[in-house]
Amino acid sequence: IGARFRQELPKNPFLLNSLGRIMDGDCQPELWAPVVDIIAALALEEAARQEIGSTQSIVPKLMHAFVRPDDVNNPSNDRSLRKAAGEALANLTMKSTDNCWAILLAEQGHNLIKKLIDMLDDEYYICAVANLLHNLCANSRDKLMEIDLGESVQLESALTKVRVSLDQSLLI
Repeated sequence: IGARFRQELPKNPFLLNSLGRIMDGDCQPELWAPVVDIIAALALEEAARQEIGSTQSIVPKLMHAFVRPDDVNNPSNDRSLRKAAGEALANLTMKSTDNCWAILLAEQGHNLIKKLIDMLDDEYYICAVANLLHNLCANSRDKLMEIDLGESVQLESALTKVRVSLDQSLLI
């Protein structure tokens, strides 16, 4: 039933627009949690993943919530909301070069890779960050090299850190 529901929901043109409007900041921040959970669940389906990625406002808002939580205008002061935003981004980047590129280009001036590497030190976010880094590397190697050679060089150390961090978290 869940898979069928995920397939049918993106066909409703008002759903993604409504989710995007809720995240635009005019609505109460406590509404973000269910919206982010819905996006993460929808993004498990390939067609929905592409539809969400093509919606201009959703990916930047998720990036803002996940990568820049210290921003005063950011409603994601809640760690669980931040983690959910990371999981939604990881789901959106599964087998989706377009969504990976959208994320990389949206955060081009904000040193995204370095921020994600730094987030690996927080055990609470490690799975979401590791999945997001993995998907970005797997689906957009060429774009990573085009964007900034410095960040590309850091990827090698990031992937090593992901593997070590995940191995340690599995041992605990």
